[in-house]
Amino acid sequence: MKAAWVNSIGLISNVVLIISVIVLILEIRQNQTSMLAQSSYERTRMAIANEHLNLSGANEIRRRIGQNEVISDEDVAVLKARDSQLMRYFENLHYLNSIGVLDPEIWEANVRGIELFCRNQKEFPSYPAISKEGEFRFRSSFISFWKGTCGLE
Repeated sequence: MKAAWVNSIGLISNVVLIISVIVLILEIRQNQTSMLAQSSYERTRMAIANEHLNLSGANEIRRRIGQNEVISDEDVAVLKARDSQLMRYFENLHYLNSIGVLDPEIWEANVRGIELFCRNQKEFPSYPAISKEGEFRFRSSFISFWKGTCGLE
């Protein structure tokens, strides 16, 4: 009788443990889905902000710099705001890629964008996307990636 009681308790414990593991797996999957939805929302929000800055004249200012035209302090402020927003966007994507929640195709497309941004920074060093003083605002892993990709090390 006592052995049957111990076996029953052991069986109940094992069933509770299995149910707990199943619930944990379901919660992890739900959290992962939520993280993916949140990261997609953030990417979209940042892309809209980037496009807003482009529409407010940043692309035209970049073109004028390429033609060695003099630009105003207001133009520099618009360009730096756009560059700062883009760098934050790239940093976010770099982080999402590093933790494995970003589609590889999205990452590859943005690596090409980062390489284009690097070329712009090399062509116009007086308007750097990340200055030495500004590096502290970004994750160190992103700064290392940025410098390696841009050949700035």
